[in-house]
Amino acid sequence: MKLTVKEKKTPSANAKKPRPVKEKKPQAVKENKPNEKWLKTQEVFRKIGRVFYIIGRVLFHMRKIFLTLPVLWVAFKVYTYAKEMLPENVGVWLLETGDYQFTLDREASLMSCLAVTAACLVLMFLSRRTILPWIVSLFTLVLPIMLVLTNMYPS
Repeated sequence: MKLTVKEKKTPSANAKKPRPVKEKKPQAVKENKPNEKWLKTQEVFRKIGRVFYIIGRVLFHMRKIFLTLPVLWVAFKVYTYAKEMLPENVGVWLLETGDYQFTLDREASLMSCLAVTAACLVLMFLSRRTILPWIVSLFTLVLPIMLVLTNMYPS
């Protein structure tokens, strides 16, 4: 039996050899020229979008007028209905005894209800916030109907 000395392997002998770096071939640069049809289509969509933008801005600036018109129409309809249904003297503030605290002329009572609605619409025009005074003006349209109900069925 023969004893041999093992050779020590140095790390440099065991290290992997670096791979040769492959040089990338320059690719042909493609020019990204948009299609003529695509450019025309984009331009058409831009013009359509601009028209919608202008319409939206006009509607936004006229929103208070558009909100006021239905309220005025309903107020007129309620006024004519209440004018036909109310008696000549309208009682206000019904007491427990079944009598009214005071009475008003029919025209005065209806005009006071419409004045409250008009005041809400004026506040809507003067304020930056639009919806809250508009909603309050809708609720004030119930006042003439409530007058009719309380004078037809007092108890």
